[in-house]
Amino acid sequence: MKYHLIAYLFAAVFIAAIGQTNSGDDPMAAAVALREEMTNSILKGVEKPAQAMARLRAHDSPSGLKVDHEADFALAAIDVGQRLLSVGKATEAEVFFLAAEKSLVLAINKTKDSEAQGKALYLQQLSFIRANFLNEAAAAMDDIDAAIKLQPDDQQLKDRKAYQARDQAELVKARSKK
Repeated sequence: MKYHLIAYLFAAVFIAAIGQTNSGDDPMAAAVALREEMTNSILKGVEKPAQAMARLRAHDSPSGLKVDHEADFALAAIDVGQRLLSVGKATEAEVFFLAAEKSLVLAINKTKDSEAQGKALYLQQLSFIRANFLNEAAAAMDDIDAAIKLQPDDQQLKDRKAYQARDQAELVKARSKK
């Protein structure tokens, strides 16, 4: 799990670094700047997480991607949650992870199985937040299994399942030592 978090934090830092460029022309850079500003306003106490969440949801494309609005919001909420978690604001971060979970479930339900690649990506993200932030290991495994069913030849999904199983086993082992 430690390696997954490091990889995702690296990706978030990389995206934030890209966001330091001129965001006027690039919707992704503008979205990164929005999420960074939103995180800072929560950290400074200017805005409560619920207010920031409403503002994030109201934005046309808070992730800057051209995907389903529910998925777009969820990806942005995951980013804000990770930013807050990285500075020790777990309670505030959980608000964003729970909202992302709900939005991803909606996006998955709206996406047809014939759109397997997109639906599998949503399932993978749902599995990620459930396994790493919401302590829902069984649901996370079900999500990754559903993604593999849609994309049976996707080695990354198979690897994700193996990592999640290993991480869960390590967690159980650590708890049993206490």
